[in-house]
Amino acid sequence: MNRRRIRDAIVSVVLLIVVWMFYTANAKDELQRNRVDRIVYQVSKPLERSFLAVFKSWMSVWRKYLYRVDLKKENVRLEKENAALDANNHYLAAVSKRGRLLHRFRAYMADSAAEMLPANVVRRRIDTDKFRVIGIVIDRKHTDVGCGAPVVTPQGVVGRVLFYELDGTERISCPVAQQLKKRRYRRRYKRLKRKPRIGRAMVQLTVDAASRIDVRVPRTGARGILRGLGWDKGFVARISHLDAKAKVAAEDLVVTSGVDGRFPAGLPVGRILSVTRIPGEDPRVLVRPPVDFGKLTRVLVVISPPPPRVDRGRRTHRDRLGLGPYP
Repeated sequence: MNRRRIRDAIVSVVLLIVVWMFYTANAKDELQRNRVDRIVYQVSKPLERSFLAVFKSWMSVWRKYLYRVDLKKENVRLEKENAALDANNHYLAAVSKRGRLLHRFRAYMADSAAEMLPANVVRRRIDTDKFRVIGIVIDRKHTDVGCGAPVVTPQGVVGRVLFYELDGTERISCPVAQQLKKRRYRRRYKRLKRKPRIGRAMVQLTVDAASRIDVRVPRTGARGILRGLGWDKGFVARISHLDAKAKVAAEDLVVTSGVDGRFPAGLPVGRILSVTRIPGEDPRVLVRPPVDFGKLTRVLVVISPPPPRVDRGRRTHRDRLGLGPYP
């Protein structure tokens, strides 16, 4: 035990002497160094460089570790903040989009002379074979909108109300819905043990094969009947009964003429997609509707058309002659 203590003491003294020699040899000026100092300096110089290199390497590794630990925590915090901000931005964008839509609808209703009723699209009728929209259902009942009421948006015409939901499972046409209000027709539904319930209104789109709208081209004044080609041939319609000499071209705007008494005049129904002229036949004019039926969320139902325009002719002056009344 005593030998170990003596050995440890001797080793400690030797190490202190070595450190003192290295320190004194490196601390002296180069001109004041003796031969022993120069030898010690030459020996300690590579050791010092190696130690400094190892120390710097270790410190750099330690700093990177601390940086990555702190950076990971900061990244987790920033990810949470970014997720919250992203969700808030999506919400604000949706609210802003809805506000712009409502403002556009309100401005359109204020500018129009016709009386309109806003409605929401609650359901879309889908063709299961081709996954296309073949009709829409709005949240207005037969008591709110009448048969054949035009359905429009600020972009253009959507269609007409021609059907209603019966008890939510069956579709009936407008004439049948009117007949169900009479007592003698309700007797057929005694087996239901209740009065048949006529539900929401269903809209026939302008591209439906049974749709007919009297239209005109404002640029040239050409008139015709817009007939839907059905969803089997795409969401397009065709202008029939058009004069063969009518001047129409692609991208021409097509609006309602108002002659049929169903749609107010001047409502856009689309733009001409293509014009094909065949000798001896009416030109084949295809029209692309301006409304994306798959993205409709709100529509306007025309309750009453605008009053007819009164042509105020210029009054001419007449002389008071005879017994005729003064105009």
